[in-house]
Amino acid sequence: MTRRIGKVYFHGSPYERYIFSLGAGGLAFTDRPEDSDMVVLGHHPPDLDAHSLMDVFASYSVPKVVLAHGAYSLQGPPSPEDPVRGAFHFQWITDPSAAAWITTLVEDRINADEYVLGRKRRALLLVEDEIPFASQFIPLLLREIKDRTMTLVDPYLSRDEKIRAAEKQRPILLLASGFAQAVDFLDRYGDKLVGVISALGFPRDGRNDPRAGLALLARVRSLPMELPMVILSMRSEMKGEVQEAGAAFISKHSPDLLEKLRFHLLDSFGFGEFIFRLPSTRSEVARAGSLAELKQCLEWIPIESFVYHASRYHFSNWLALHGRLDLAEEIRPIPATEGEMARSKLLRLLDSLQPLS
Repeated sequence: MTRRIGKVYFHGSPYERYIFSLGAGGLAFTDRPEDSDMVVLGHHPPDLDAHSLMDVFASYSVPKVVLAHGAYSLQGPPSPEDPVRGAFHFQWITDPSAAAWITTLVEDRINADEYVLGRKRRALLLVEDEIPFASQFIPLLLREIKDRTMTLVDPYLSRDEKIRAAEKQRPILLLASGFAQAVDFLDRYGDKLVGVISALGFPRDGRNDPRAGLALLARVRSLPMELPMVILSMRSEMKGEVQEAGAAFISKHSPDLLEKLRFHLLDSFGFGEFIFRLPSTRSEVARAGSLAELKQCLEWIPIESFVYHASRYHFSNWLALHGRLDLAEEIRPIPATEGEMARSKLLRLLDSLQPLS
């Protein structure tokens, strides 16, 4: 059953509560933490740190979020191992949109099994342990995901219908703050992930590992499916090594970071046209922007290109992002090793859809 965040208990100054409420949308606020669906801890005196406050609210079986100020220590990971027993940690940046993106992130996490394993939605994995960067980047990333998904829904729907459709269709965002947590998400949801965006350095084996992102990349490359991966880092000297290992690299200092990330979302993560490639050279063979175009391309592309994409669930994930969840699941069992027989089965399924769009 889906767990929705409807009521929030906000422990902080009246000013913070007011700013937080500006972007709360349909959220209601309660003065009783036991009646809430999420506890948010705002400004607190220096002698009562977040850990002390967590002890106070530990008995409540709801997600908890700590919003720390720059003047106070930033303790704890952005993403807890347990979203109910632990707490999400972010930096207070006086952003009225905080309530909306925090609620989305928390709901994605606590409903991940239902969304991904039950409803067969896709997921995007973000690995980041720096609280200030996560607090700035996550709302931008969520907005970009929603904007990209909006371009994929039925253009004949009304705006409100598009928003509702995009919310059901978009990949959920899973935030990990360490190597073990990221691997756990990979093992649990790997074949439903559309890609990975990761920092270069983050905790691994109990210590901060400046090369943990490369170790995660090796783990991603060992999976039977092929996942695109983008590594974000301030260490520009690592760009060549990261690209040679098989991931894209974007500097966290880049003034056009979001524009560069958008390119990868469209080109590699499935939000744009389907790009047919040859496995031997990775050269482009064809592009399809609709189901009709996908079918046309499938009729003539080289069989090695078909097997390459089918064996890595590229068709399934692309169809899921484009709102065809049922079809995406129906084609997954088709064994790519059957070659031309598998191609024929997929074409027959596409033929059964009327009309193709």
